[in-house]
Amino acid sequence: MQWIEIKVVYEPDDNLMVDELIAAVFEDADTGGVAVERPDIEPDEGWDPGPVSRPDHFAVKGFIPSDENAETTLALIEKGLERLKNQGIVLSLHTRTFAEEDWSETWKEHFWPENITARLVVKPTWRDYDAKPGESVIEIDPGMAFGTGTHPTTRMCVTLIERYLKKDDSFLDIGTGSGILLIAAHILGAGPMTGTDLDMTAVETAEKNLVLNRVPREKFTLVHGH
Repeated sequence: MQWIEIKVVYEPDDNLMVDELIAAVFEDADTGGVAVERPDIEPDEGWDPGPVSRPDHFAVKGFIPSDENAETTLALIEKGLERLKNQGIVLSLHTRTFAEEDWSETWKEHFWPENITARLVVKPTWRDYDAKPGESVIEIDPGMAFGTGTHPTTRMCVTLIERYLKKDDSFLDIGTGSGILLIAAHILGAGPMTGTDLDMTAVETAEKNLVLNRVPREKFTLVHGH
């Protein structure tokens, strides 16, 4: 499947929330979520962005399928951006088309085994890693689902699980993504576990990763939906 990346590069304005105005244009065109890039934001101490480098420009970007509706969606976005230009906002529109398989595979060269806590190591399935004494390894292939272990939110969640989870506690993971938190909870002694996600691809990916990490099937339930 082909996708179109729509990237709007803009000049910031101290008096306007330009990124929110551009995001609203995407929302009006019904593109789904957007990503905001801001080179002026300094990461907090301990905040590890993983392999992602700091952006060069202020930008808002989203993705749409390259299908029969793409031309209409792009026209709506262009019309909304033109209104912002008329308000004095300086911006430019950039698009590129790429194949889904490229999106899901090329990033893998940046994903390496990494400690997310002193005890837990996340290892992509396509890398080798010799665990040190006291380490437990989580094998993961996130596919198109969120959850490689390098994102700060994942690290913080795992740290809290490690700190507060008691043996045989039940565990609920809302928005399970790749299933990484369920696997970590299992390693740390959780009892029955449930993971939910709105994305069926994520549910399928989580199941594969749980099985890969030898989590007994009778110990977990995965639900597609709220």
